Amino acid sequence: MSSRYPLGTIMVHLPSVDAIPRLMSVATPLAKSHSAHVVGLHLIPRIPPDVVDPLGGEWLSMQMDRDNQIATEVGTRFEHVAKGEDLAYSWLQLDARDVNATQLAIRTCRNADLVVASQASEELPSYYRPEDLVLGAGRPVLVVPTAGHYGELGNNVLIAWNGSREAARAAFDALPLIQKGARVQILSVNAGHKEPGHGLVPGDALARTLARHGLNVEAMTSRPDRTSVGGEILNRASDLGSDLIVMGCYGHSRLRETVFGGATQSIVDQMTVPILMSH
Repeated sequence: MSSRYPLGTIMVHLPSVDAIPRLMSVATPLAKSHSAHVVGLHLIPRIPPDVVDPLGGEWLSMQMDRDNQIATEVGTRFEHVAKGEDLAYSWLQLDARDVNATQLAIRTCRNADLVVASQASEELPSYYRPEDLVLGAGRPVLVVPTAGHYGELGNNVLIAWNGSREAARAAFDALPLIQKGARVQILSVNAGHKEPGHGLVPGDALARTLARHGLNVEAMTSRPDRTSVGGEILNRASDLGSDLIVMGCYGHSRLRETVFGGATQSIVDQMTVPILMSH
């Protein structure tokens, strides 16, 4: 991996104990290759008043104790993994019971070179949405699927390209994650007129630019007749055996309401390999 694009700080947003092995298995190789400092982040979320009111103060006290216990468990497990891997690390536990957890996470993640987060799921806290981090933090976010186990990434990379600002930012944000000698495919998909920067924009110029960084790059185009743009990107990633998808994200984030472009949302929902996302 090129030292010309070092990652100094990798922030791993840890919502639960169960997410630690998945997220740290991705963050650890990156941290070692860049000699990066790893920050483990956990937020204790606010309990919605409409949940508290019917159940009363005793239940609230028990739930707060449980949230504190979970935070302690997450911190202990994170430190165990970080020490075992001989990583430079720090632990950051934030109490978001009196503030908006989403906004606090966004502000905190702005202080990292790279954020590693889990794909959202019903098992994770309701505030935990990597989409919000992508759209609000201004940092590249490496989203790891809830299913599967992943280790070193960046040996077989698929870059989704339509010539937009977001796609360009993602492509260059990905440079620190691409391994030396990696195979890099740039895929241009005809997005019709539903996405910003719509239309088929060949990636030949981008391929030449990235090749000047010593990368093995190939550009390809696709005009799917029946498959959605998101489906086409995921299908190509599967066919090519990609271990990382790189893509720009469109939309806006306001509090807990997130609106993504159709292709982006479908990929986030159905992702099968880690995705580096930038906005």
